[in-house]
Amino acid sequence: MKRFKQLISVIAAAAVMLGCLCAPAAAESPAGSLTVTIQGNNQGVSTAGITLNLYRIGGEDGDTWKLDGAFAETGYMEAWTEQSGAKMRTALRNIRGIVNTSGMNPSANAKSNANGVIVFESLPRGIYFGIATGVPKEMTVQNFVAHIPEAGSGKMDAQAVLKNNVTVPKEKNPYKVTIRYIYEDGTPAHQTYEGTYWPDDIYDVYSPVIPDYTASILRVNGVMPERDLQFTVIYIRNDDSIVIVNIPEYETPLGLGELQMHVGVCFE
Repeated sequence: MKRFKQLISVIAAAAVMLGCLCAPAAAESPAGSLTVTIQGNNQGVSTAGITLNLYRIGGEDGDTWKLDGAFAETGYMEAWTEQSGAKMRTALRNIRGIVNTSGMNPSANAKSNANGVIVFESLPRGIYFGIATGVPKEMTVQNFVAHIPEAGSGKMDAQAVLKNNVTVPKEKNPYKVTIRYIYEDGTPAHQTYEGTYWPDDIYDVYSPVIPDYTASILRVNGVMPERDLQFTVIYIRNDDSIVIVNIPEYETPLGLGELQMHVGVCFE
């Protein structure tokens, strides 16, 4: 009899344990995941180390997505339903304004790897708004909204856009035109000319007249480049047996056989 009672006690205890193991536990919503790739490496700017903050702004109401609180008035659901790009841009600006002014904390955040990829695990189902921080000053990363269903996973691209670079005009400096006037033996024939010009200015200097001599260049002129210029004008004594022909610069081919070289053109 005693042994029978002990057997009943063991069976009862086993039944209690089995009941505990088989009792239904409180159901938990399986978490979802989101993989975001920040597109921009092809523009020559690194997308590594950018922090992406996710803000939960809504969830599922039965079979319908629904935004929370003030986010419901941003026009997002209408834009999402109609797939309207113009309305979506307005809605995203409205959402960001609420996030910035409400002081709400992100539901999740993570940094991108060397390839600009960020993986979020264990995200409760809902609608998330993404804002990037720590972005290189040369670019902006567009905001986005992602819908994460129960136990679902998603992949999306966050476009990184280079900012419009404002070209600052390079400050120009003046440059000098120097013209030396010499005789054939190298001695000075006239005072050296020195003039200061800004780039793209026109310089136009007539060679001085020296009796009984003819200048090799009667007129030095052109458009000022971004560098100094130096010229040498040689004065040759007039002689009836010598004929001096002044050749306009950059215009007259010298006709050296098949070589069509022009005055002012140099080659090695």
